[in-house]
Amino acid sequence: MTPYSDVLIVGAGPAGLSLAISLAQAGFTATVVEQQPESALAHPAPDGREIALTHPSRATLQRLGTWAQLADDEVGTIDEAQVHDGPLGHHSALQLSAPRHHRGPTDHALGFIVPNHALRRSAYAVAARMAGVRILAGAQVTRVSVGAQAEVDCTTASDGTAPATTKRLFAPLLVAADSRFSATRRQLGIGAQMTDFGRTVIVCRMRHALPHGGVAHECFGYERTLAVLPLPDAANAAQGGYPLCSVVVTAGAANAATLMALSPESFAAQVQ
Repeated sequence: MTPYSDVLIVGAGPAGLSLAISLAQAGFTATVVEQQPESALAHPAPDGREIALTHPSRATLQRLGTWAQLADDEVGTIDEAQVHDGPLGHHSALQLSAPRHHRGPTDHALGFIVPNHALRRSAYAVAARMAGVRILAGAQVTRVSVGAQAEVDCTTASDGTAPATTKRLFAPLLVAADSRFSATRRQLGIGAQMTDFGRTVIVCRMRHALPHGGVAHECFGYERTLAVLPLPDAANAAQGGYPLCSVVVTAGAANAATLMALSPESFAAQVQ
């Protein structure tokens, strides 16, 4: 295995893997270093987050080939969005509807809803089979330096059959895609300014009796904000046919702790 590539990417999340795919499509070679094991990349566990995507974002995923890896029950559409000044049910301060004229079955949508873990899985599925992409899973970055070229030392732990090994990788360009708390960035001495707003985000899925009609709601209150995002009808089968929504509650730390201590029924009543 050659230690040289055109670009070194630390972090195999959707951003890092999408960049690697795009580079390979352009004729470059990319090496991706990721501390998680290959099994976690190939089959990431659901984390409760649903990602809202615009049409340009979907077009990017289609160009990368990752959109085609998503199952039908993983892609939902937002046909209308309502912003409420207060709790759900109050008069909406802003209402956005999808255009009446469209060219395809999903072109009418304002946007799309896809689970975060599905985006991670689809990105890995495409990147792992591309000739220009090499993924080093289960590898911990131990040293980073930059000069005429970037150097990265990474160590893979022993799996019981082979001892731990250390590799030194080289590339003209290094990309730190290992989250907003990037250890790579810190090793290079690059600072970042962060602000803690003292807010906690709670995400979950909810069953409900009435159809959501593809409508997303954003409710702004003084104590907390609430987002209700419609999930695809194909996902309802696993929930006994009930419509599903993704619920995102943003609240102060104390209020969030109180909500998390409630039973599912009491939590649903509070959200409503």
